[in-house]
Amino acid sequence: MTNCGRVRIIISMRHREIAEQVRMWREYRELSQRGLAAAAGVSNALVTKIESGAIGDPRLGTCRKLAAALGVTLVELVDRSPAKRARGKR
Repeated sequence: MTNCGRVRIIISMRHREIAEQVRMWREYRELSQRGLAAAAGVSNALVTKIESGAIGDPRLGTCRKLAAALGVTLVELVDRSPAKRARGKR
């Protein structure tokens, strides 16, 4: 595999992680996609695309809005470790 191929795989994995984190926090907060979108001031379609991985690298401003709406820091939103701990507290 070429370096380019490895980079693509790593980026693809990171996109999935962001999608999983947003979905996990949303479900943890017992919000629908529509509810999260309304709380964050973004479109429902945007939340759906982020969670599905169609938008794998959301803008920083969007991530900040989502994090605020979810009541977490930006780091907590994108870092798997704190999310795993939070899931255990449920």
